[in-house]
Amino acid sequence: MNLVCAPGGKAFWKDRAYMFGDQFRRYVESDLMTREPHPDAKPMGAFSIGGVSDKSEAGEPVARPF
Repeated sequence: MNLVCAPGGKAFWKDRAYMFGDQFRRYVESDLMTREPHPDAKPMGAFSIGGVSDKSEAGEPVARPF
């Protein structure tokens, strides 16, 4: 559910849903995408955690490990 309900997942599904069978597409679109996310669900991938800057105090870019 995290895959298709996340903003990037919705774009993926819009572009690539044709690769899946009709029954699975109907299930994802009519059931999974309409559910309320579980409160303990964590987003996948890179996302902003707020307050963290990609620049040093001097305003220069800072490399951040993944």
